[in-house]
Amino acid sequence: MAIDFEYKSKNNQGGYYSHSSQQYKDDLAFLKAMLLFFVKVRVGKHNHFKEFRQLSGVVNGGELHDSHFHADFSLTKIEEIKE
Repeated sequence: MAIDFEYKSKNNQGGYYSHSSQQYKDDLAFLKAMLLFFVKVRVGKHNHFKEFRQLSGVVNGGELHDSHFHADFSLTKIEEIKE
């Protein structure tokens, strides 16, 4: 089971905003939050994602994931809340 999320740091010209941009910082913060809930997150192989891949739980998803985060999750992490 998985879910995909678009990068905010990918621009409309097919490139990426710089690592000092707010878009990149937002992607990094979002990725760190995702790691609290997802077993594994795949990011692109582009050098833009090198810092992301250094985080535990983040793997190189190849060119296919240069356009989006791909997060795998386990049903064991889902809890049913009963009121």
